[in-house]
Amino acid sequence: IMFARMKARELSDLSLVASIDSTTPFFVLINGMIFLREYPSKQGVIGILLLVLGMLIIGYGSKMIQKNTKGLYWALCAALVSSVSLLFDGLIARKGTIALGLGCVFLFAGIGNALLAYRFERISWSKISSVFSMSLICALLIAVANITIAYTYRYLPIAYVGSLKRLQIPFTIILAYIFLNEKENLKSRLLGGTVMALGSTLL
Repeated sequence: IMFARMKARELSDLSLVASIDSTTPFFVLINGMIFLREYPSKQGVIGILLLVLGMLIIGYGSKMIQKNTKGLYWALCAALVSSVSLLFDGLIARKGTIALGLGCVFLFAGIGNALLAYRFERISWSKISSVFSMSLICALLIAVANITIAYTYRYLPIAYVGSLKRLQIPFTIILAYIFLNEKENLKSRLLGGTVMALGSTLL
């Protein structure tokens, strides 16, 4: 999941990738229908339609789908796999020690990503040193976010927490505009991201 997300962000704009990655609740719902025979309510159907509508608004307005197809494929791959891992995130939070459980998850994920980097990318000390400080800051922010989310899993349904996380879409688009200079078709991306966030909360 982490490798796919970073690969998508390398190939496409962060605001676009974050929106596509946030279709995870849609895949969670589909998996529930196929494997658990859990069917969406009328509200859930409206949520799905809003997710699709939001993606269409973003894709039509930015025209990025035609430019960066590879990045979008990586983002969709991350969203699909996340729909499966979301269940295990909830189980770890409810049945284990949160800090230890998250530590083990990120340890295994780090080892896996290191092996992927060794296999598919050229690694040098200059590259490692150039991203070390940014990686440290990113790791601290991710740790705080995931610990907070893990505690939330103990009090709310897993699918509901996963959907609420998608409220980040509009904020990500705004922050990408401010810090990453992603100014192309901001209005359509923000409108589409807001529609997707609303749809996610209805699932």
